[in-house]
Amino acid sequence: MTKHTTEKPTIGILAFGSLISKPGARISEATFDRHEVEKTPFAVEFGRKSTTRGGAPTLVRVEKGKQVKCEVFAMDPTLCLQKVADLVYSREKHLKNKVKPYKRKIEDYHYKTYNPTEKEIIVSYLPKFEGLSKVLFADFVANLMPTTARELACRAIISVENCKNCEKCRKLEEYYDSGVDGISYLHHALGEGIDTCLSSEYKAEILEMTDDSKCLPEALEKVKGNPRKFVDLARNELNNLKNGARNRSL
Repeated sequence: MTKHTTEKPTIGILAFGSLISKPGARISEATFDRHEVEKTPFAVEFGRKSTTRGGAPTLVRVEKGKQVKCEVFAMDPTLCLQKVADLVYSREKHLKNKVKPYKRKIEDYHYKTYNPTEKEIIVSYLPKFEGLSKVLFADFVANLMPTTARELACRAIISVENCKNCEKCRKLEEYYDSGVDGISYLHHALGEGIDTCLSSEYKAEILEMTDDSKCLPEALEKVKGNPRKFVDLARNELNNLKNGARNRSL
């Protein structure tokens, strides 16, 4: 917490992805209290391909799916809604040493009036959640939905190679001090107790596609050690999935 106060927090931040374990220094310093919540108020899935993670699937709000375990960060009571939105926005921009203002209107996610592009960072809020008047979260476009566990596994494996050659990914690795590829992301999410409709099957597909690996870290090492074999396999499989979906739509 940044300041000692007898006031009670009214603004919070919802965490259901990497924010749980890696909120960043700015959000951590401004947090009054945090606690686990059994379920998000909306469905969540690995429904977004992230350009800063080599195209890896990441967790986002979706229309249909499963509610998942999450955490709520109750923020310093001296911070207004705009200041907390700035923190959420800056964290998603991966800014370590400065806070960048969020310039769009902060809206209730039930009644959003603006349709963002796939690349935009939108900060929405939940009204009256967990004893707080407004709880903010990064509300990204689910640009992978609908999807399958096999497609997610292919994209996660391909992202390992993509991250090696991506400056944005390298910067993000420095920001998080950990791997940002899809296999690492899934491993961390499962470690936080995140359980979506596809997560178990998604993990199983990665293990199967990496010669029956025993765990995700082993799968990751195999892909890094022999990208030509495993990444090429994943790319071919992903193309087959796309062609199959295209043929079914004809």
